[in-house]
Amino acid sequence: MTIEQLVSMAKRIHDGEGWHLGASSTRAQRNAFFERVVGCAHWGHPVYNLMPDPQWHCKDPDGPGGRPMSDDVAVMMPSRQAWDCVQGAGADGYRFEASEPFVLPADQFPFVPAKPDGSGTAPAPTPPASKPYPGDAYFVSAIGVPLEADYALAGQRLNAGSATWFARTIWRHVNEGMTMDASVAQSRKEWRAALGLPPL
Repeated sequence: MTIEQLVSMAKRIHDGEGWHLGASSTRAQRNAFFERVVGCAHWGHPVYNLMPDPQWHCKDPDGPGGRPMSDDVAVMMPSRQAWDCVQGAGADGYRFEASEPFVLPADQFPFVPAKPDGSGTAPAPTPPASKPYPGDAYFVSAIGVPLEADYALAGQRLNAGSATWFARTIWRHVNEGMTMDASVAQSRKEWRAALGLPPL
């Protein structure tokens, strides 16, 4: 995840969850928000970030210098490159924008954010229910027999291209929601038109 993507995600979390980081917010609220943002980057989240990126860290709680957590600094490890991500946090009119990068000083300390609620990669989607195979005899009688008869009626022989009528029939049934019988009827209408035969 790039810093631009992290800042964009921060705004989506802010807007989608109704956070406020202006003058009426507390430092604890801003810290909670930003730790959630960086946590979604670090651990992943099924809504905001499907690909965990453990290089992202927050800055400074309980370090030897006794600094409180920064409410808007994201740190990329192990390079210690850091950015302010919320310009004007704690004041009205704040905005989501990355500062110029800087290297975190040696007396400031990155830490792994807490795992946010709902974090982790998205579960694998449930595959759609498969449709039962109607059997070889169905395709022979419903497509093979009339297809061969119509080709003969048109004075043509079945050829390699004839396979498209089976493919189109199955495609419509599987992907367009047609019943198999309706898809067969549509295919026969199309192949008779292609052969120059009148509609049934």
